[in-house]
Amino acid sequence: MGMHQNWLQRKIFFASSYAMVSTKNPDGTWNVRPYQLALPYRVDETPQIILSTQVGSRTFRNLRNTLSATFSYLEHNDDDMETISFLGNHFNNHEDRDARVPWLVDDSGVLVGSFQSVVCELDHYTTTQIAAYSVLNITQFNSPTVEHPLMSTTYGLRGRQHIFAPAPVTSRVDIEIPANSEAFGKIMAARKARESLDTSAEV
Repeated sequence: MGMHQNWLQRKIFFASSYAMVSTKNPDGTWNVRPYQLALPYRVDETPQIILSTQVGSRTFRNLRNTLSATFSYLEHNDDDMETISFLGNHFNNHEDRDARVPWLVDDSGVLVGSFQSVVCELDHYTTTQIAAYSVLNITQFNSPTVEHPLMSTTYGLRGRQHIFAPAPVTSRVDIEIPANSEAFGKIMAARKARESLDTSAEV
């Protein structure tokens, strides 16, 4: 199968964003790697993220040891794309990848300069022969610093040609909704629920 390790990479195009995942190495340094399959799992009273990694990856080993990981989200920067691809290619050895990490990492694992981050604790995981699926509880949510971040999309972090820059937001359409309408009531209820979730996640 070469670099295409699973059916998703071989059979279909699944474009999505990615997260820079930081886990603590045994020597106290940070392991920083990009992951495409780092997605919201639960969004109710216990917000969670599910992370798919290789079962033998350093990220998964660290996660089992420390029970924590931090997800940082970066705006698109053409100058970073080659580095991110290099970090995401497991055929490159760890020493070379560690030497290529250009971002500062704070004490909680957040990449300095990221527009959004979440700190998580491991809830549980399952494994197969090649993959590990970890479900993590969000314990700290650092709110976005920009309203419409320009996030890259990827078909899998296997090469520079697989990461795509977003189209800049040059215009927006504002739709007026009457304050006494049913739709307006639903929007306000959803907003209050989201604000309540944000508050509970920050505690």
